[in-house]
Amino acid sequence: MFRCSRTLQFSLRFIQTRSKSSDALLEQLKHCTHESQLFQLVAFNKPLLSVNHVSFAIRLLWQIQKEKNGRRNLEEIQSHPEFIALRGLAENKVRCMKDKDLVDTLYSAVRLGMKGHHTLAQQLVVEVWKRLESLDFCSLSKFSVCLVKHGMYSSPLLGQIASIVDKKLNDLQDLRILSILMIRLQPVCSTSLQHRLITKAHSLMGEEEPVSVNTLERIVRFAEGMDSFKPSIKEKCFGIIVQQMKQANLRSFCVLFELYQSLDIYHPEVLVMLKSRLLELSELDCNTQGFTRIFCILLPWTSQETRERLENSLLGLADDDELHYKRLLEILISMAVAKCRHPILIHKIFSLAMKKLDRYGSKHLCTMARTVVFLSCQNYNLFADLQRHLLCKLKTCVIINPIIKITSVLSLMSPGSVDKAILSKLDDIVLQCDLYQINQMANGVILWLLKTPPRRSYTKLYKKMNTYALEKIRNMENIDVLLKEMTNVVTGHWFQDVLVEATLETCQRLLPQVTYKNVLPLSRMITLSLTRCTPVLDKIAAETMGNVAEFSLQELYTILSPFSYLTYEPPNAEEFYDACIQQCLANLHSVRPYRVVMLAYILTLAERLPEGLVKAIFNVDFLSRLDLELDVSKAETRMTVRRRLMEVNRALCIECPEYQIPWFHDQYCQQLQQTDGDYKNPILNQIRHLLGEALGGIHYTRMSIVTPYYYSVDFECILDKNKNPISYTDLNLPSADVSKLQSEIDGTMQEDEPLPPGAQRVAVNFLYPIEYCRNSLHPTGLTGMKKRHLEMLGYHVIQIPSTEWNSMELGTAERWINYLREKIFSDEF
Repeated sequence: MFRCSRTLQFSLRFIQTRSKSSDALLEQLKHCTHESQLFQLVAFNKPLLSVNHVSFAIRLLWQIQKEKNGRRNLEEIQSHPEFIALRGLAENKVRCMKDKDLVDTLYSAVRLGMKGHHTLAQQLVVEVWKRLESLDFCSLSKFSVCLVKHGMYSSPLLGQIASIVDKKLNDLQDLRILSILMIRLQPVCSTSLQHRLITKAHSLMGEEEPVSVNTLERIVRFAEGMDSFKPSIKEKCFGIIVQQMKQANLRSFCVLFELYQSLDIYHPEVLVMLKSRLLELSELDCNTQGFTRIFCILLPWTSQETRERLENSLLGLADDDELHYKRLLEILISMAVAKCRHPILIHKIFSLAMKKLDRYGSKHLCTMARTVVFLSCQNYNLFADLQRHLLCKLKTCVIINPIIKITSVLSLMSPGSVDKAILSKLDDIVLQCDLYQINQMANGVILWLLKTPPRRSYTKLYKKMNTYALEKIRNMENIDVLLKEMTNVVTGHWFQDVLVEATLETCQRLLPQVTYKNVLPLSRMITLSLTRCTPVLDKIAAETMGNVAEFSLQELYTILSPFSYLTYEPPNAEEFYDACIQQCLANLHSVRPYRVVMLAYILTLAERLPEGLVKAIFNVDFLSRLDLELDVSKAETRMTVRRRLMEVNRALCIECPEYQIPWFHDQYCQQLQQTDGDYKNPILNQIRHLLGEALGGIHYTRMSIVTPYYYSVDFECILDKNKNPISYTDLNLPSADVSKLQSEIDGTMQEDEPLPPGAQRVAVNFLYPIEYCRNSLHPTGLTGMKKRHLEMLGYHVIQIPSTEWNSMELGTAERWINYLREKIFSDEF
């Protein structure tokens, strides 16, 4: 009998029993519509609160805040006595919560602003960890969100969740939950799991239920982070975007516009419609928040006239009370991307941001500081306040990434000396950094060295970074690891000055590991290094020829770039180029027009532009589609593509007149010539004076000449058949003393006057370091093409590399004059 009684008492501990009043309390909680009502109810009934009441109250608080649409008061809730009491009660009841309630409580608390170091958060995370295997997919997705919110982006816990998802993926049928898991688990997913997840998403997108904009956005962002974005998934996402546009609200429409850009699919008519719709919405009487959202998206993509209208409209709408501090930052980023030059608007937005600096974290402050520098803001108070905030963040920061980002930004802003404590902190973390982080630090230290007198502390830190980076590169045994680390390092002075040789030596040592799968990052690195590393280039060519069918047109453009820019032809060059060209021609129909133009430019540099590609580009239909695409492209893309199209057009007119391609870039080239200011360069002015001395007088040379087809020549002189200079005054042509007349005739050269029999025009061009290869004086593809074309136009071309001109060997005026005489009057003439 006693045994039965004891068993009954033990079993009752696991049975949820409630009094009538406690059930009534839960009903009262459910009817609360404001946090004040909920807190009042909690205050009157603290002794009666069970685990269900506490969990439900915390979840309800988040639901109430969620419905406020941006007008949330999370700080007031966190400091409220009753919320603190709820947290204390929850800490004592964590183990009694059911699995779903446990995760929902953690999720709601995190969304209400509870930090990861809080006792309740730690207890909830540990308890969820213990029950991880028993959680359903919905709870797993919420738990992953909580971990990411607390900065645990690559936590072992996320790895365990990824393992569970991998095992049970076939049972997951909710696309929204899948998309959340995809975006949160991506940093810890293996390549195979990533492909399984995107394939699963693709299959679920075919169901009858409509896909929400948020779900679609997460799937696209996940696919962007993968090595390859499958065309079938792109098309499926594109179809959903078109379908959603019809009923989308303003926020959703803006997201859809950004997603379309991310897909990189050529449907310009859809983009035109999206852009037109956004312009219509911007003209409506929408609120400040709605207009600023449209402004951030449209500004980098619109014409100059529309941009001015948007800027003026924002100037009238911007208000301190209505603009959220994060939206202010988004506006500044868009203005920087669009290269905004509206001084009043820039000053007003920065003034508003200045009042809210205390609300920004270190990441946002760094972004704002870069926009301040880029937009040349004249608000010196903001400049000083930003520096002060960044320095305070840096002195208290103990995490490597923020330290390096703040240091990099301060190097752009601060021309003065740097605090010794900051240099000491940088010195302490050097050995914990990867190459990308060291690159950011090194470029910052270089700026300090340039802006301030040499200091031993700077030099010592710089040498330590160089030594560690070089040792790390030379000790690498996996070329994929090397290429991944070098992806974001190959730009900037530090790579060119310190790392190039060691990196290429390691690539040559690991050459057997190069396959068609890693030739793309290797080709990018060689192109940006400006170094003719023939063993590596030969290996790239060999792997490409053997697997050319594996590459798209855009990938072949990347592979061909180092060969064209560095003017290098591998063994079996004919076979290599023929294989690449045939693969490109077979896929022209599925490629965006601007990519075709870029490919044509690369092949033009290599003198291998096929007739089929010429016919594909220079026809009315293609050029119309290209114009339509460029009209809705970013300004930087428009400028680059139009410049490349002009250079292809010019090359065909000079090299291949048999194609009968008309020259239609006169007006465009005249606009480019208006911004040409080489005659103001001090080095060119020095050469001009010394060239006059070498030839016997300033009247024997002209400066800043524009040839037919708008090639610019730094200096021109004319030699007779006996290699004697001919005076321009004898030919009734303007000499160097009146070289500024070139700007008075719209940047074009007058019709060539007939020269005496046997006379020869000579073009003298000064080459900057970017115009020839790093490890030799071999000219780059563009420089070589210019020389080739000038020779076809009747010039004898002389090139003066900056390395030779600034060498120790030529340090006096006499030596420079002799150098010029040797170049001009050499037997090569």
